[in-house]
Amino acid sequence: PHKFSYRTSSDPTDPNGWSGEKSLYNTALPSTGTGPIDQTVICDSSRCYLYYAGDNGHIYKSSMPIGNFPGEFSAAQDSGIVGTAQNLFEGVQVYKVKGSDKYLMIVEAQGGARYFRAWTATSLEGPWTLLTNDFAVKKNVTFTTNWTNDISHGDIVRSKDLGGAAKTL
Repeated sequence: PHKFSYRTSSDPTDPNGWSGEKSLYNTALPSTGTGPIDQTVICDSSRCYLYYAGDNGHIYKSSMPIGNFPGEFSAAQDSGIVGTAQNLFEGVQVYKVKGSDKYLMIVEAQGGARYFRAWTATSLEGPWTLLTNDFAVKKNVTFTTNWTNDISHGDIVRSKDLGGAAKTL
């Protein structure tokens, strides 16, 4: 019944110990085509932020004090990232860049094939600055076997400790 929802548990291993479904966000959006999709939540030291695509060329954000999370986010605002339904499609992800004061947002685009564009900001409030239109595209991704032209929904593997040596994957 909710656009985005959540459940909580004091013991995630107990399948019967989860709360009932609660609304994370349930506010209507003006003319977004599909409505809000592909949400991601990230928090800084004082606020939690909900970002999502509207399939209409806009990326939306909402926030709440970290002490109120989880709870229902207030009505969203435009994040300041505006384009077309093609170049701001879906698959929004936001990351804190380790060892820096920056955040990275990637958003899936489409045009012949699916790919990701990227923005950076020094605050989750923004403003967001375009980093590149070619963050993850076929020309800069290596496959062992070329099995697709699309770079679509997924997550970034940031780094992994391999016996004391950090390796970016």
